[in-house]
Amino acid sequence: MLDELDNKKKWLIFLSITNIVSIIFNCYLFFNKNETDIYQFTTIVVQISGEVINPGIYEIESGSRLNDLVLKAGGYTSHANQDSVNLALILKDEMKINIPKASVNGQGENDTCKVNINTSDSILLTTLYGIGEVKAQAIINYREKNGPFHSISELKNVTGIGEKTYEFIKIDICI
Repeated sequence: MLDELDNKKKWLIFLSITNIVSIIFNCYLFFNKNETDIYQFTTIVVQISGEVINPGIYEIESGSRLNDLVLKAGGYTSHANQDSVNLALILKDEMKINIPKASVNGQGENDTCKVNINTSDSILLTTLYGIGEVKAQAIINYREKNGPFHSISELKNVTGIGEKTYEFIKIDICI
């Protein structure tokens, strides 16, 4: 009888320890989530226009690249200037991407670009991603001092416009 009671106590202790270990393990899994796990399934909303088969507004997984969006929009039209597009660009919420039309001279057609950096006023310049009133005025001051831009990459010479900002807006600008 005494041995049977000792065995029951041993089993009770064993089951109690097993339950405690299980609870600790489940708590570890629940509370030890990385930030990437939390945002893994979020989506963003972006707009694509210009030379794609189905221009429009798309909901796409956060962290997607422009290539994913172009594919979701049905791919390029036969008139697209594919060389001017950075397909590796990581998309951000509320972005507007314009796929320009190719032209005979390789410059792209001005009527397909969103903002001409040589002629646009500050209001139109502020429609570009990352360009506020201060940077828009810096663009205007730069072109007043140095004359018109000769290439869109010259925009990086403007104070406050670095490589990151340029990468975001280069597909929406023209000269």
